[in-house]
Amino acid sequence: MSTLSCAIPGALEHTVVTPSCVLMAPSEVIAAMRALNLEYENVLETFSEPLPASGLMVCLPDMPVHELPPGWAGVWARPEAPPAGAWVPLPGGAIADPQALAQALRAADAWRRERLQFSQQAVDRAEALQTVNEIGIALSAERNSDRLLDLILTRARHLVAADAGALYLVKKDEPERYLYFALAQNDSVEAPWKASVMPLNPRSIAGAVALRGEVVVVDDVYAMPAQGLLRHDHSWDQRFHYRTRSIVGIPLATREGEVLGVLQLINRKPRAGVPLVDPVAATEVLPFSAADVELLRSLASQAAVSLENSRLYEDIQQLFESFVRAAVTTIEQRDPTTSGHSFRVADGTLSLARRLERLARGQWAGVRFSAEDMRELRYAALLHDFGKVAVRESVLTKAFKLYEEDLKILQTRFLLARASHRAGRLQDWLQEALRDPDGIRQRLPHLEGALQRELADFEAMFQVVLSANQPNVTEEGDYSALEAIRQRVFVDLDGQQHALLTDREAQMLSLRRGNLNPQERQEIEKHVTHSFNFLRTIPWTKDLARVPDIAGRHHEKLDGSGYPQGLMGDDIPLGARMMTVSDIFDALVARDRPYKKAIPLERALNILEIEAKGGKLDTTLVQVWIEAKAWEDIGTY
Repeated sequence: MSTLSCAIPGALEHTVVTPSCVLMAPSEVIAAMRALNLEYENVLETFSEPLPASGLMVCLPDMPVHELPPGWAGVWARPEAPPAGAWVPLPGGAIADPQALAQALRAADAWRRERLQFSQQAVDRAEALQTVNEIGIALSAERNSDRLLDLILTRARHLVAADAGALYLVKKDEPERYLYFALAQNDSVEAPWKASVMPLNPRSIAGAVALRGEVVVVDDVYAMPAQGLLRHDHSWDQRFHYRTRSIVGIPLATREGEVLGVLQLINRKPRAGVPLVDPVAATEVLPFSAADVELLRSLASQAAVSLENSRLYEDIQQLFESFVRAAVTTIEQRDPTTSGHSFRVADGTLSLARRLERLARGQWAGVRFSAEDMRELRYAALLHDFGKVAVRESVLTKAFKLYEEDLKILQTRFLLARASHRAGRLQDWLQEALRDPDGIRQRLPHLEGALQRELADFEAMFQVVLSANQPNVTEEGDYSALEAIRQRVFVDLDGQQHALLTDREAQMLSLRRGNLNPQERQEIEKHVTHSFNFLRTIPWTKDLARVPDIAGRHHEKLDGSGYPQGLMGDDIPLGARMMTVSDIFDALVARDRPYKKAIPLERALNILEIEAKGGKLDTTLVQVWIEAKAWEDIGTY
């Protein structure tokens, strides 16, 4: 048995084999083939493995019978019936007849070519379907709508070797629908494009596809009849020196038949990704085949599912965004004095995160935040104070050390003390006038002056109280004058003795920092726990799972002095550390707090540095906040 690569010239040029075909035959057949002037490159004495992809086999009596693989055909020159396969029967005596042999080989070669073509088509189809499946997997994993559209168009063009293409989305503005030109690509010419909207025109190819929900295939748009149902605008071709020839429009439709968009591909070419040799002539452009349409329909169905999922995902995001904003509005309506605080803290936290990514050295060098990470940080910052809805409104909105009603009681007591003191002095003068009218008359101007000074002293003491009632940002202040007032007593008109300041009032007015006593501060601090417990009940998606932990730890300090858990160091996540810096900064410089004046920027930054040096705040984060001016992105200061 010999094997040779061969080609039959002349009269048999349309018959047998091509240089890619292998002939397997016994030596007597080879001799007969030579009589037919068969040209061949070489003869192999033994058949080599692996078996070539395509060939012809001649099987004589007493020869082993081989199973013909795909891409092979044979001539069966044996008396018994041929086995299953691409065998062409040849009577045994006809093997010596060159014409009979040539006819059998011609038939076998035609069969071989057919089998080879079918085999190649099967391979191509399997590869194409595999590609479509891979594209579907990639589409299902993409959530970003812009990247999704680019992925759909890019993969679709490569799948069928389209030179150019565009994506249109069907938008609704009840009761009207319109096409949104979302994306365009072209391998051969650089043509700037911009997103735009256009009416759903049944005469345009994209409009017809969107309205009918059917595939439209045009082999040559310039050959379409002028009075036909469809028209093509040639102005783009003229402007950018391009020749649009073949077009296919595929609807991106849901299972319910709703058309979400239109995939339009232009100019099928021999090789994907290779620009046209002459975009103006486009002579190598091919029409889109039925097989191309079938693949594109399969791709379009997966793309439509991905688009629908993307829209649903965006709708859910918008819904959740609205919920978050509504929650923040609820917080701010309970305490209007802190209006905008949550949004400013969120802006500051994200600003610090962006600047931290630029850090080249130190603990946080190389840290990166994805879009999902930034969204997680933003939601945590926006909702960090939501737990304040569970705090008593009187405590939440307390502006000074004393509640307004307590201050009114205190003021009334001072007025009573002043009036009682004046009445007492007048009573003394009356008694003295009864004893010594002339003497009192002479001393009256002096007595009146002394009384006015005494009454002014009450006013001065009340001003001390008003001053002490103002909250302090730091623990600075001298309360000795307040202690002296606490020692003062007065006798009312009924002769009852009272203290000017009660012990509770003195305790509240002597608060070194802020305006809350320990019980009130504990109630306020519980808002963090309330926030965490509330946020923990929400079924967050995987990319937002850390929102409760970040929001619930924004009052923790690195040295363990924070609340509510007293966490230290590495137990406090980076997101919470950044939010703490932003939160403190806003509390210091905000102009919307009636219980304190806004602290100048330099003073606020100095306080952050002091807190960092004291081991309470992350030194690196504070340094980045100050040096990179992270607060500038907030737009309020």
